[in-house]
Amino acid sequence: MEKNPAPLFLAEHILSMTAYWVCTGPVLAKLTEYLALPLGVSNMITQLTSTLLMLQLVGGAWYGRTRHRRRYLMASNLTWRVCLALTCFTVLLPQGAGGMAMAVLFLGAQVAFQLCSPAQTAWEINAVDGKVGASFYTRRETWFMVVYTLFMCGAELLVALAGTNTELQRSFVWIGGIITLLLIAATRLLPRLPDPEAAGPAMPLRALAGPLRSPVFRRVVTAGTLWNLANVFVGSLSNLYAVRILEMDFFAVMLWSTLGNVLRAAFTPPAARMAERMGWRKTLTVYIALALVLAIGWWRITPDTAAVLYPVLTLLGSIPVGGLTLGLFRLQVQHSPAATRSVYFSANSAVSGTVCLVGASVCSALIDAIDRGSLAFGINSLFLVGTALMAATILSVWRLPQSKSDT
Repeated sequence: MEKNPAPLFLAEHILSMTAYWVCTGPVLAKLTEYLALPLGVSNMITQLTSTLLMLQLVGGAWYGRTRHRRRYLMASNLTWRVCLALTCFTVLLPQGAGGMAMAVLFLGAQVAFQLCSPAQTAWEINAVDGKVGASFYTRRETWFMVVYTLFMCGAELLVALAGTNTELQRSFVWIGGIITLLLIAATRLLPRLPDPEAAGPAMPLRALAGPLRSPVFRRVVTAGTLWNLANVFVGSLSNLYAVRILEMDFFAVMLWSTLGNVLRAAFTPPAARMAERMGWRKTLTVYIALALVLAIGWWRITPDTAAVLYPVLTLLGSIPVGGLTLGLFRLQVQHSPAATRSVYFSANSAVSGTVCLVGASVCSALIDAIDRGSLAFGINSLFLVGTALMAATILSVWRLPQSKSDT
């Protein structure tokens, strides 16, 4: 009897994604500050996890046409993991060289990760299809958040306890070591995973536009793209804003972001249960409405009110993320055929990434202009842009077909 590969895929996903996301958020924002990168450049770097999504279209097409699928998966996985593992060690270089090396390595990790992502997703979904229960992806998201929260808490605590630049440098080296160990453990599992499905007939390039010709899938893409674009001006910006503008004590950032991640893990299963009763359309609307209210809170926060508002915004802001991530993912799975799923996922990411790249470029240019005093309004005004985009996301979600959750 063929062994169920789901536990191996689950373990590999949790380990690799924990390492990936530990090297983002407040830790990455603090790393750019340590390396004295300009505020606009720092914003572009912290936004790379969403702005390079368009490369997934290239990755999906490449994977769909290659006859050496396992080789492609191994090479792309190894590339992004090596680059990411080295990112934090750039603090050992002189500041100028370290900043440049960090930017190049993190960019390289993101490029390889996005090229790998649709193939990795299709590999897992097709391998476990029919072999797991309906709650598999809910459990995956929940357990990932538990493990990620523990490691992120440890990484942020290392930064928070650093009192001098020398101690901060040592903290980043320790974080780099933790990320490296997680990635080694995850990579050791890759050879034990089953072979991906054999490639079918070579896919014509015009087929890449096929997913966007599906009216229902196009609506899913629109909703996800608007949500990701809104987070360029809220979610990603808030980490940089807290560290570089509000100058929050990093121990407070660590404490509240850790508790926020606990809430995210706790509220992901209820989101799936809510969707079973009322469908993903209404569930997503409720969660986005909460995120919209919190975006207004980020607009109003100041250094004087940060001690009170930052915990509230961070804790409550974590609640919608898990449900929205799960819901948008399940909608993509539901409305994409198994045979060409990597192409559908790639098309979604390409549209979202292209739009987010433009949004992040505009956001960074505005931050630079505000930082130089060229514009009259403050950086906090950018949160209002995110608020408006979240309102547009709600309208887009209501155009989705109403259906019950199958998670």
